[in-house]
Amino acid sequence: PLVRTASDATRVITQANLQLQNSTDALYRSAVSTINVSSGRYYVEMNGGSSYKQLGFCDKDQLGSISTGYGLINPVNSYCYQSNGAVRGNNDNYNDSSAPSAGSVADTIGMDVDFDARTCQWYVNGETAGNLLDFSARELATYTIAACTDYSGADNTATINFGQRPFRYPPGTTSPTTAFNTVTYTGTGGTKSITGVGFEPDL
Repeated sequence: PLVRTASDATRVITQANLQLQNSTDALYRSAVSTINVSSGRYYVEMNGGSSYKQLGFCDKDQLGSISTGYGLINPVNSYCYQSNGAVRGNNDNYNDSSAPSAGSVADTIGMDVDFDARTCQWYVNGETAGNLLDFSARELATYTIAACTDYSGADNTATINFGQRPFRYPPGTTSPTTAFNTVTYTGTGGTKSITGVGFEPDL
């Protein structure tokens, strides 16, 4: 789940603390995960939100540097994908502008971060976004996942998926239909095999 940052007391968080809603100003509104991590590999998606949004990870000791003017770019030892088509961070000393943009509210941003290998790859609708980030030269830290949106006059509600539901674009896929399919059927009161949903039970 997510919590407000110190710079954003007006952030509204709903849906079991997994959905972000902005106020109607032009400022970046941010939230961070309640669980801090220093090892392991994680995949996170950001669905919806404004046409200008960020998804990344921040050094937990630098959260006070998250601003309503620049969002997740400012904190040292912290990085984010920004929907105008750039991976930025570390107090704006890192800027990879080779990423595609995710300017539509319908776009999904994915983040595959490995805190053991100290690398991160972002995705837009399942497609690689920018170069693989290698932050192994930075000092060791404990991190938190962070997300940010601004008000753009469009739908500015974003949902962060930590795995509590099927991912829209699981790692390695570029079609949202590979996550799961909706299958309708009529019950008969007997045994029935349901197929075509796109996944198998793990029991």
